[in-house]
Amino acid sequence: MNSPEKTFDIFSYSVTKAGKDKCGDAFAVQELMEEHLVMLVVADGVSSLPCDWLASKTACETVVTVFTKTEGSISERMKMAASKANNAIKSTVDGSCKGMMTSLSLAVWQTTEDKIHFLNVGDSRIYIGTEADLEQLTVDDTMNVLVKRGGEVLLNAGMPVFMRGVTRSLGQGDPLAYEVETHEFSSKDLLVLVSDGICKNEAFTSDIKNIFSRSNLTEQLTQLVRINSEKNKDDATLIVLWRTEKDENLRTIYEECISAKADFREKNLSGQNVIEFLQDDMLDKLSRNLNEKVNDLLDYADQFNLKFSRAFLSDFLSLVIKQGTERNLVFRLRELIKSTAS
Repeated sequence: MNSPEKTFDIFSYSVTKAGKDKCGDAFAVQELMEEHLVMLVVADGVSSLPCDWLASKTACETVVTVFTKTEGSISERMKMAASKANNAIKSTVDGSCKGMMTSLSLAVWQTTEDKIHFLNVGDSRIYIGTEADLEQLTVDDTMNVLVKRGGEVLLNAGMPVFMRGVTRSLGQGDPLAYEVETHEFSSKDLLVLVSDGICKNEAFTSDIKNIFSRSNLTEQLTQLVRINSEKNKDDATLIVLWRTEKDENLRTIYEECISAKADFREKNLSGQNVIEFLQDDMLDKLSRNLNEKVNDLLDYADQFNLKFSRAFLSDFLSLVIKQGTERNLVFRLRELIKSTAS
């Protein structure tokens, strides 16, 4: 029997803080195809403690191994996996790494259902929602604590200085309780896991929105991680899962938007959906020498700031040049390619 068509895509990437030898973040993406399950894991080792890189690595590897080998409900397996990861970190007795800790963000999606299960310890985060409206699902395990130097409270302009402190981490001495929650995960939603090297900058959710209006997603998401690592001066990790089921009504809605020059977002279409339809239509129109229609489609993309990838534009330009009938379109495509160079 043939396996069913895959109905989702996943992007995952980590960047090490500049000047640091090893990344204190780790992540894991695991597909359990027989069970129709997808596991996403992000761990962010506590950098002020020893071996942050080993703490996060141990957490991710243990969670995946234990969940995969454990029987029971999804919730029970997630709690067991987190507990075993905690024990594995605490049991590290190597003198140079003893006392290490890490956050843990764990999400499991059964691909036959419209909900996810999630668990979180520490200050890495899980978000869900549409590309235009991501909601933070998890609550940071943090509190503000007074900053002291030499036993004295640090003051700034006569006021005490506070800093954020993490209250729960895998590897801590006190016992940990684990709570697994569920949330609706619809066909238009993104599921996003991040270390605090990303979410220290709250604007990243707006950046996600802009990126999903473009076609070169991998390139753009990779750049997002790099920029946030540099901006936040921290290791940075991002996992994004999005569903790719095809809705037979989407093209009809898209065509209505094109005809009326209407905003696709008001019809709940994603930028990625529209770009894919535009590219298909541009190729079709060019093959039938309907170059004016190609320009109309490019006008629509310009109107709503939809960006094609450099690779697509270059390939399409080659086809137009081969056609040999449209100098203005050649010039327009070359200008678009120049604008995507940065």
